[in-house]
Amino acid sequence: MISYTADASQDVMSTSWHTVSFLSSTRMTSTLPITNNATAAVGPVYYVAGENADTGSSIFKAAVYNSSGDVPVSITFAGVAAGTKANLTVLTADDPSAYNQPGSDNVVNTQSTS
Repeated sequence: MISYTADASQDVMSTSWHTVSFLSSTRMTSTLPITNNATAAVGPVYYVAGENADTGSSIFKAAVYNSSGDVPVSITFAGVAAGTKANLTVLTADDPSAYNQPGSDNVVNTQSTS
């Protein structure tokens, strides 16, 4: 996930590294059960929900694979009122086949909103 060379300026973090780094940045202390109302059993959205007992946060993490279109997702957490503020971070790339390589810019776009 990280390509190293003797020249540190050529070290490259793969797109997978950015995904794993992002998904591991918010810790859950327990997972929560999820009800999937979608007609498809699996994919293109893969997800987990949980909570962090230390911060009192409810957490939803998802990844969309092999989809070039919008994928609607709607979530609710028991005990969290409608309209409660949340943070949303989305990682994207301009091309679904994009990858990071030495000497090129990072292809992963990160957008965060609150």
